[in-house]
Parts: sequence; C-alpha cells; structure tokens
Amino acid sequence: MANSDSDTQSESKRRRLERSLDKDTVVDSSDRISNLPYSLLCHILSFLPTKEAVATTILSNRWKPLWTLVPTLDFKDSPCKNILSFSYIVYRVLALRMAPLLRNFTIAWYSSSDSFHLDTWIHAALVRNVEQLNLEIYLNGHNN
Repeated sequence: MANSDSDTQSESKRRRLERSLDKDTVVDSSDRISNLPYSLLCHILSFLPTKEAVATTILSNRWKPLWTLVPTLDFKDSPCKNILSFSYIVYRVLALRMAPLLRNFTIAWYSSSDSFHLDTWIHAALVRNVEQLNLEIYLNGHNN
C-alpha cells in the first residue's frame, strides 16, 4: 500500500511538472514577430531579396500583403533563364506592389533581346520616386 501511495504522489508531481513545462513552452514558442507593427515588418523584409520577401506570404493572412509594401525591390536574372519568365515576374511584382515610395530598385538582367523591357522597368521605378537605382545589364547574355 505504501508503494501505491508513493506511486500516486510521483504521478501527481510528474503531471504538475508536465503542466508547468507546457506553460513554459507556450510562452517560449509564441509568435512575437507577427505581433510587430506592419512598418517594422516591412523594414525587416526590405533586407531580404524580393523573391524571399514574397515567399513570406505563406506564413499567415497577416503576412500576405506585407511584401507589397516593402520599399525595396531586387531582381536577379540568370544567364540560362527564359527572358519571358523573368520579364513576367518583374512586371507582375511591379503591378501588385502597393508602396508609394521605392527606396531601392536593383535589377541584374542577362539578355540580348530588345531593351523595351528595361526602359519600361526604369520608367516604373522613376514613377515611384526611386531613391537608388542599381542596374547590371549584360546584353551579350553573360557577365564577361
């Protein structure tokens, strides 16, 4: 019988410990980043490449529109990518973007095709009062 009482007490202590550990875990695993103001989250996202900033839309409904408010855009084409898919991505991002000001616009483009796209993108940046414009243009299709 004494053994049974000590087992019951041990079980009770273990449950209390588990409950207190669960409470600590809940406190430690709370999502503090999502509770930050939009302006601060946008500032944080501005340090990410545009592709990664857009990827944050999967985190939650609150994060879905955030990338459109980020004041920086950067696009990096690769020499082996299809120019049509790269152009489509740039146009799509520019069309969906809602921030009135564009602090930094960076584009690295490998293409020997018509410069119409480039002219359009630069114009879109200028209309948004771009503060810093960084262009890397390789018209021969590679960076040599």
